[in-house]
Amino acid sequence: MNWDEPIGKKVQIGNPDSPPAQVVGLVKDYHQTGLLEEIESLLWYYRYNLYMLHAKIDDQDIEGTLEFMKTEWERIFPELPFEYTFLEDDLNSQVEGDENRGTIFSTFSILAVIIACLGLFGLASFTVDQRKKEVGIRKVLGASTQQNVYIISKEFLILVLISIVLATPIAIWYLNKWLQDYTYKTNLSVFVFIFSALLILVITLLTVSYHTIKASRANPVDALKEE
Repeated sequence: MNWDEPIGKKVQIGNPDSPPAQVVGLVKDYHQTGLLEEIESLLWYYRYNLYMLHAKIDDQDIEGTLEFMKTEWERIFPELPFEYTFLEDDLNSQVEGDENRGTIFSTFSILAVIIACLGLFGLASFTVDQRKKEVGIRKVLGASTQQNVYIISKEFLILVLISIVLATPIAIWYLNKWLQDYTYKTNLSVFVFIFSALLILVITLLTVSYHTIKASRANPVDALKEE
């Protein structure tokens, strides 16, 4: 209402014949209808003959307080059942869907990473096993373990970099499209994608290095004498 000093002002609510309501307090803006909607103006006012009570209670003895309120309610309004909810739970229910989606996305993302790591582990093991004679020959000719790791890891890292280049624009597009549904939304940080890419590269390097180092430390004679 563009009031600089709203306390004490009068506002007409409902029936024009009813007396105006006087503003007695203010609260900070908050989401009354959920995170997908814009914060709107909200007016709380006292109504007569309304069988609803908002109470701020001490959290030291919630059960005892509720039992006392139930007893008094049944004494004053014996014809009405005593039903209650916590305002905190009502507000949390507005974001429950977003929290559940976040949990689902996180769970399936972790599962996808685990499955990808298992596949990478198996592929690296198979590749190194197929090239263990090459590793043995390089070792005999003086190649170090670090050189063998670099040669074999390079192929995997190139494939991973290609997948990152292809997946990052898709992820950015999808996240931007998803965030459009929210009135108040966060900005996508480039550091999130950089961190994810580095994490994937480190996991790939560690996985391939494990098998390559294991093959490099083996006796090259055993690898070369196999048919």
